[in-house]
Amino acid sequence: MMEFLKRRYVVLGTILFDLFLIWTVAHFVFGGWERTVRVYSTVPTLWGWIILVIVALNLIKSDFRTDIPMYLSAFGLAYWLEWWGTTRGVWTYSGNQTPPLGEIFLWGICLLSVFHASLLLLGKGERKRGKYSTRAMVLVLFVLPIIGFVLTWKFIISVDWMKYFDLHSVVAVAFASVLILKDFDLKETFLVFVGGTLLGGLLETMGTGSGRYAYLSGTGAPLMVGPIWGVTCVVMVKFGYQIRKLASKAISLLSPGQ
Repeated sequence: MMEFLKRRYVVLGTILFDLFLIWTVAHFVFGGWERTVRVYSTVPTLWGWIILVIVALNLIKSDFRTDIPMYLSAFGLAYWLEWWGTTRGVWTYSGNQTPPLGEIFLWGICLLSVFHASLLLLGKGERKRGKYSTRAMVLVLFVLPIIGFVLTWKFIISVDWMKYFDLHSVVAVAFASVLILKDFDLKETFLVFVGGTLLGGLLETMGTGSGRYAYLSGTGAPLMVGPIWGVTCVVMVKFGYQIRKLASKAISLLSPGQ
């Protein structure tokens, strides 16, 4: 009986959190239910289809016990990242927000879509995994950032990055390094990194192409931004696991009989 009630509790909590995610998409990403209905009342634009796929991935493999920590991780770290970038002029939004709240909520659902996609693929092909597939994953983790750097090097060397380098930058690099290396799992890191790189590259291209925001380069999103999205998603997932672990310990301490 208790196991049945526990399952019902998980299902109810997951449904409520999924409804919250849908509300944030309608209210913050699209700007209200009226605009959301307008987007999907006819054949959706490419942006509409992308958000639809992202929301669908949010609902697949959803479990509020893990999704809430992941969402909080994305929300907190995305706000820090967007605040740093916009207040220092590394990128600028058309409305000069520092940062716009809708982008923070968008980061939350994007991370969950990448995380859920990685969960769907984590169990695939385990019997075929050997030294060659391991080497291939390691190779991709190194090659994608190198390609992004090579194709963006003119922009990178044209900017005096030292004036953007501050205590926040040092803390961010140290924080990310510790989280990535802690309990390192190659396959999960690979899947989250690749998913984040592809999704980030697509959204950045659309965001700069539509004029919603612009980078220092003034020529659209630098190709290095895609791999940076990938690394950021890996850090957010690892931080989400830490939040879940802390929450679990706190609940155990507060539970009766403990």
